[in-house]
Amino acid sequence: MDQSDVIGHTIDWDSIEITPLEESQIDAPENLMGEETIFAFVGLTLEKHIDAIVGMNCGPIVDEIMDISVDDRIPNEENVFPDMDDPSMDVGTIYANMNDFSRAVKQHAIKTQFELGTEKSNPNLFRSYCKAKTCP
Repeated sequence: MDQSDVIGHTIDWDSIEITPLEESQIDAPENLMGEETIFAFVGLTLEKHIDAIVGMNCGPIVDEIMDISVDDRIPNEENVFPDMDDPSMDVGTIYANMNDFSRAVKQHAIKTQFELGTEKSNPNLFRSYCKAKTCP
């Protein structure tokens, strides 16, 4: 299709006539295809009720391959799933990123009820300390 053909065609909206619906057509039920007709149209057959019941009572499907053990761990990936409601502050606890660690430290301060101070000397470093004389 050439671009000049598209530009040359315009619609005269004033010349369009809309035929109003007759009173009998308003809220009239439409003739829809029945279930059997739709199934035949798409190439399926209706399952009889008895066949469906027999199919449901065939028992559990046993798979002999289910005995294979699966290890979903990705090599060189740490298992990082800390509890952010009650974070562990044990030495060696691994957090996914600096933001998670920062949130965990702040949550720990709230849980153990001590005042937390932070040192903002480096944007890539998070250092915090207890402001009280006796810390938990």
